[in-house]
Amino acid sequence: MADSNTKKTQKCITITKASSIHKTKKGKRRIKQLVEKYDYNECKTPTYDSLKLFSAKLNINHPKKKIQQFKIFPYCSEKLKIYRGVDKVNSPTIDIRMLNTFKSLFKYDYDLHNEKVFKRDEKYIYSPYEISKHAIKKNAKEFKMMMEKSFKTDIDNNYKRNYFIVSHSNFMTDLYKLFCVNNNKLKLDNVDIMHFKYIDGELIFHNIYRWEDSYKSYHTDNNGKNIIFNIERENERENENNEGNNLLIMRHCAGCHNHPESTLVDKGYRLDNSGKYAMCFQEIINQFAPQENYKKIEGLQKLLENNGGFDSYTFGSSIIFRAILTVIVIFNILNNYILGIETKLDTKINTLYENIFYLKI
Repeated sequence: MADSNTKKTQKCITITKASSIHKTKKGKRRIKQLVEKYDYNECKTPTYDSLKLFSAKLNINHPKKKIQQFKIFPYCSEKLKIYRGVDKVNSPTIDIRMLNTFKSLFKYDYDLHNEKVFKRDEKYIYSPYEISKHAIKKNAKEFKMMMEKSFKTDIDNNYKRNYFIVSHSNFMTDLYKLFCVNNNKLKLDNVDIMHFKYIDGELIFHNIYRWEDSYKSYHTDNNGKNIIFNIERENERENENNEGNNLLIMRHCAGCHNHPESTLVDKGYRLDNSGKYAMCFQEIINQFAPQENYKKIEGLQKLLENNGGFDSYTFGSSIIFRAILTVIVIFNILNNYILGIETKLDTKINTLYENIFYLKI
């Protein structure tokens, strides 16, 4: 139990910690190794071709598919390494033409959550950002206050009561630090999930779930060692899961910018950066494919089922390209799994090369 000087929202220090492998250099190397095996040549495919292949694999046009209105959230983008005009991979900006492409290929439609804080011009939509060592911490606090207000409004108006948001590692770490005391740096692999609950008007930390462990709960024993809940313990927690409202935040897909072969030029000055050079690897589909990784998709679906159910969630992401693509992929993989629709793994498409910024639409 947390000591008397610890804030109520810091009870997470007795619930969960990052597993030891994620608190060491070994853990950092493991994250790197996850993407080393992906074929970097995939990153040389034009953006539109890659997105069209995703669309085909996810069976977007199946008649049973549900249509989802997605949200774009402010404050939860990645930390800028340098100014927005240079660090295009992490720029909290999206080309409106790219959003139109998402709409045509994925039946993606969106609205801006807390729209008044966004800016836009004829070509782009911009989320709030700053360049300072305190910027991410400030964004984490703004995000927390925004989500508490959103949950209150949702409850008052009988809207959907839960959120599934795709975000970024640095933001998630700083959000975690608002609630938790942990001397070790939290490391999240791609598609790991952090769980918060809204109870009695307050957002509190609840748990961490990792793809590697099929999204089972983490817990610390009396010696501070991380253990995974057994079936009996998970069943005991089902009543607890029904309490309050849920915010699940997933780290985005492994993308080309994560690959060791990605250069600073790729991440910086390339015009196509927020698309092609931060493209999700097609491997994200294999990570949840029933044929290869049945326990992963089953674990993810069960996580939502035990916390309100798939249909109770509003899905969304940060404004950054790879986060939007990830939430589209994850929503459709879950949708396919629930409806019994095949997620294709071997679809091939005709290559359509585009030689201009983003694509011609």
